[in-house]
Amino acid sequence: MVVREASYEEIYEVADLIIGSFGRETLGHLPALGDAKDASKMMFIRNYNFTIDKKEPYVCYIARKDGELIGATAGYTYYHRWIPQKWGQEDFWYVKEEHRKGSVGIKLFEKLIDWFIECKVDKISMNHYSWNKQLGEFYKKNGFDHYDSSYIRDMKG
Repeated sequence: MVVREASYEEIYEVADLIIGSFGRETLGHLPALGDAKDASKMMFIRNYNFTIDKKEPYVCYIARKDGELIGATAGYTYYHRWIPQKWGQEDFWYVKEEHRKGSVGIKLFEKLIDWFIECKVDKISMNHYSWNKQLGEFYKKNGFDHYDSSYIRDMKG
């Protein structure tokens, strides 16, 4: 298994993974998010290109096993709106279900954290969904404090 930075050309494959597997899994847990079929690979790629074109600090790491893309994570840095601090923000972190028992997720996590450290951020913000309690515990074990919670209301349903 190899973990490395994704090339520009690989973002299309990453979009398939994130919009496909991750999207179906995530949206399946919370109907208020909408239907997975509405998730857009092209919108994912357009947003990635917009970020890169603006020269904003952004990175995407991928994990491959025998050539197959089995996981990916991405993040960016920004300056907080009202605190004079540079933050690192996870964009996504996903490993295919059949590869979650190994070290793939940990290696992706460590790569992203190392990148944030290289960027000299003051704080790192990682996300987890309400249905994934295990991930919240993982973050706590790795020195993170619970910071905020988001609530979603479906205005079309």
